[in-house]
Amino acid sequence: MKKWLKRLSLGLIISLLLLAAGGWFLLGTQQGFTWLLQTAKTLVPGELSVQQVEGHLLGQLRLSQVKYENPDMRLSLSELKLVWRPAELWQRMLHINELSSRQIQFEWRKQADDTPSEPVVLSDIKLPLGIRLDQASVRNLQIIGGPDAEPVVIQELNLSADWTRDGLNLSTLELTMPEASLQGKGKLNPVNDYPVELTTDILLTMEGVPGFRAAGRIAGDLQRLEIKQELTGDVAASVSADLESVLQEL
Repeated sequence: MKKWLKRLSLGLIISLLLLAAGGWFLLGTQQGFTWLLQTAKTLVPGELSVQQVEGHLLGQLRLSQVKYENPDMRLSLSELKLVWRPAELWQRMLHINELSSRQIQFEWRKQADDTPSEPVVLSDIKLPLGIRLDQASVRNLQIIGGPDAEPVVIQELNLSADWTRDGLNLSTLELTMPEASLQGKGKLNPVNDYPVELTTDILLTMEGVPGFRAAGRIAGDLQRLEIKQELTGDVAASVSADLESVLQEL
């Protein structure tokens, strides 16, 4: 009996070591992650291609010339970079140092559905772990929402945020488009009526429209949202508005 138990224990230990070594090879080496990617190409619907892989999933990873296509949509990007700290998962924290991409094109090929949509219902969002995003950035994003839709162009997007038990803390939001730019920061708690408090700074430079800057605050929840903005530039005014039952207006 003792010999049998020793053999069983030894077998379990060897199996665990082999499993750990296999996991490390797949996630912690460039060759292993490349193999995973090649396997994923045969499993996902549609066509997926990645021209170059640098690094691995347990540290720093960089993908070049990523393309995915199916009958409904097409996505391509020249670079996707991820730098994170997997060891912090033991502390129930997903810590991403950098998540960046550039030269992204997304095209939705299906015609827009004119069927009336169902009323929007938001559920409480509670994550099993915290999230810390030091820096996320997007450069040159083009979105085409349908066969006849005009492209939406985002030249630059920068974001840093934390997600804790108290909700989302947005430290930095910077959005640049050809005819407008936005800077903002604030808090959102995605439970109950989704209380929110944001400070915003918007610059509009649209051709044929008076240019102005709107700086102010958005605060409240889904039951009542208060908006206050100070307009300067070609248009100067103080704007104040209260929105009630926000979801019913969507």
